[in-house]
Amino acid sequence: MSTKIAVALSDPNYTASSQIGTSEYNGTTFSNLANVLSGTTLSNDVKVFWFKNVAGAERILVAETQYDPITYAPNPSQLSVYAGTGSSWGSPPLFGPVAFSFDGTTPTAANSIINLYGIIEKTVGGVHYLYGIDYDQKTVFRLINSSGDSYAMDTAVKFVPPAGDRGVQTFGQDIVLVEETNSSSVTETFVCALFLDGTNVYGGNYNPSLLYKLDTNLSQVGAVGHVGKNATGIKFRTVTTGTDKHTTLYIPSIGGMQNFGSGPSNLIWNIDSKLQTVPVANITSVTNRLAVAAGGTGSDPDGFDIRDIAIDNSGNALVLVGCYYNDMSSPLFSYMIGKLYSLPVSTIDTASNSLLDAGLFAANIPIGPLDGWVWALAYDRLEDLTWFGQGNEFNIYDNPGSAAPSPIAGPVSSGSLGSFSPQRGNVNSFTVYGHVRLRSAHPSPAFHSNSSMALKARPQFMEQLKQTAATK
Repeated sequence: MSTKIAVALSDPNYTASSQIGTSEYNGTTFSNLANVLSGTTLSNDVKVFWFKNVAGAERILVAETQYDPITYAPNPSQLSVYAGTGSSWGSPPLFGPVAFSFDGTTPTAANSIINLYGIIEKTVGGVHYLYGIDYDQKTVFRLINSSGDSYAMDTAVKFVPPAGDRGVQTFGQDIVLVEETNSSSVTETFVCALFLDGTNVYGGNYNPSLLYKLDTNLSQVGAVGHVGKNATGIKFRTVTTGTDKHTTLYIPSIGGMQNFGSGPSNLIWNIDSKLQTVPVANITSVTNRLAVAAGGTGSDPDGFDIRDIAIDNSGNALVLVGCYYNDMSSPLFSYMIGKLYSLPVSTIDTASNSLLDAGLFAANIPIGPLDGWVWALAYDRLEDLTWFGQGNEFNIYDNPGSAAPSPIAGPVSSGSLGSFSPQRGNVNSFTVYGHVRLRSAHPSPAFHSNSSMALKARPQFMEQLKQTAATK
């Protein structure tokens, strides 16, 4: 067996170039490779995405978000494609770095990819596409992979939530590609896209998140669905009966702004946090499955934000819940504490606003306290394993169903994947090689408006950029 991730790391002091490392588990030991792009200068905000190109070759797309050091405004991202194998990925990349505009004109901050959040691949009508979603631009787009490692923007199609659906602030959060058999027994492919929405998300004023079903030409199919506030992403499960395929989306949501309690016994969670299911056949039909305690503060066993879910091939689920709390001893001035639950997905599918502890009595283990921004579950379908990005560490779990989860390997520290001295790098995103896309990358919330800590982290980051520019 072999399961592998690529990890993008940010400099703890925001002064050095980002780094990328890999970790591969062969069933017995880990092989960790640090800074596989040594000598390559990357921006301070880098994300990585695994995919296969038109020739079927494994590739890693590296997206560098760029910031103007004077105005702090985002600039067009630089995208590069690497083979992503071995101890060094080589230079130059197989493709790029290049900035893509949506309309084919000169890339600017107004018309280009600036903050890539997810990609999926699909061949449609003999043409191989990479579908992507941009967080800041609230745009779904597709790149044409015409041959080998040649990529170009498809300027004929894109999707932005209609103005009538949006609040003042809208952000592209996630996309997945799913299949659904219609009433005429024809199996169709859809792109489902998730957008955060709000009036003033910096101040915590969130609207329900927006969920769209698009065809492969990025045209909207049906009405918009409304799911939880500050939804973290989309996971899905497709059940095949005979020749029919029916897909259910599983959408966890934090329920509003991320909060920071004063300590491990004084956590602050959002009472609107939940896990919902949505049938692809009708994405306006949303059912609340898992809920949290109504109190909102304290140390209630059900007092954690619901953050992520992973569902395995056998129908077992892992559910991640957790909250941050302030602690000056943490390199990031906060720690995450939470739980990792294991239960059959059939239990979730029949639940109704259920509490995991007090209602379903699901098996769990405590998580943390650990520092870091990326808390996410990424399932490797090929090896039937789940990588758990727990801050700046990674563990590998199976999904035991009714028993308490236990790591089968790990942890792997980000310190073994980079060469920042004297501190380890902060995980900014990670991607699992070879898995059927559930979420191709798990970006960090540290620089995003959906986190209250962003108001602290982003100005610090930008001030460092400004000071660096002043010395040049």
